[in-house]
Amino acid sequence: MNFDKYDGIYTIALKRSAPDCFIKPQGKYLCSYKKGEWDKVSDLYQQMLDYIHENNLQLTGCAYEVGTNDFIISNEADYIKKIMIKIDENY
Repeated sequence: MNFDKYDGIYTIALKRSAPDCFIKPQGKYLCSYKKGEWDKVSDLYQQMLDYIHENNLQLTGCAYEVGTNDFIISNEADYIKKIMIKIDENY
């Protein structure tokens, strides 16, 4: 429940650039979007966790956060973030 702790940086790359580079696993992900400042991201995580619990899904791996409009906004309130959490397809 610590949504401000990060284990690494996720970015989209066209090719593997370093031997220790981690590649996001293929599979099914629960994805959600939120518009607004980063301090509201914990609300989005809680909504996703509620959905997971209500639908009897099992999480696996990391959560990935992506800013979808990083370079085209002038106001932080217009920021759109995407969160992806891998779900276990065999659960």
